[in-house]
Amino acid sequence: MQEWPKSVVQKSSGFATMPGEIRKVGNGLREWQADIVHCHGSRANKYGLVFRVASKTPVIATAHSCHMQFPWMFFSAVIAPSENTAAFHIRRNLVSRRKIHVIPHMLDWSDDPLRKISDREAVRAELGIEKNDFVVGNVGTVCERKNQVDALHVLRKLIDNGCDARLVLVGMLPEDPESVPGWRELIKDPQIAERLILTGHRADAVRIFHAFDVFLFVSKQEEGPMVTLEAMAAGLPIVTYNVGDTARQIEPGLNGFLVNQNDIEAAASGVAHIYHNPREAKKFGIAAQAKLRAEFNPAQIGKCIENVYRDVL
Repeated sequence: MQEWPKSVVQKSSGFATMPGEIRKVGNGLREWQADIVHCHGSRANKYGLVFRVASKTPVIATAHSCHMQFPWMFFSAVIAPSENTAAFHIRRNLVSRRKIHVIPHMLDWSDDPLRKISDREAVRAELGIEKNDFVVGNVGTVCERKNQVDALHVLRKLIDNGCDARLVLVGMLPEDPESVPGWRELIKDPQIAERLILTGHRADAVRIFHAFDVFLFVSKQEEGPMVTLEAMAAGLPIVTYNVGDTARQIEPGLNGFLVNQNDIEAAASGVAHIYHNPREAKKFGIAAQAKLRAEFNPAQIGKCIENVYRDVL
């Protein structure tokens, strides 16, 4: 394994857009004799553009979001986690089609917290959930984009249809509830309130997955969501909006249900199906883990990324 130069190991950066900071990182890369630079994130992309112009070093950027930004067209290659992401960057950021590579995100399923099924009862006890309760789970900062309001609507429909379900939302709560339209009114609904658990931010969020019976994903905008891969690793059936890369992750009727965005009725129907069919739900979870291992493993995805490196070099 190659040793990094001490100067590189010891340097860290918040990627502030300051000449001195750019020089510090650039000198570290030069000392390391980097043949290629791979950027992740908006600030890093600005640095990448500087290195591309100043040193002619090939620069690759991964598109974790869809925003109009100046540097994209100048990169040697752009990795997009979904076809929709690729189309956005071609159309709006004028990236050449030949420079776009669609490669999904990966997850190392061997990560212990995602495999400890024995944590289920312990986590439920911590959250005050009974052993036989049916639990719908969602993980993510509560905000308009993550759209947990739709999860509350789904819970309401499940209750109305006779499903004795509980909803657990794991993630930081909004400082201003009004920033999430409909949030305040819904959590005041007595039937929702008595079946809703808000954990707030949890550093051990991956443990909480094991308290769930189904993972409900209702984000308005995502490119390559990692949280659905984590739910797959935890062996959960998934009901998700068709957003970002979820159509590649979820095969309807095999490891979960894929529904149109904002189709609360269809999402509730998918969750209700899992509620009424526990044996099928277990098969969904096993199939989700198998699909994760087969299609989103680090060895396979890493090889795809290496091929992009080889192309630009």
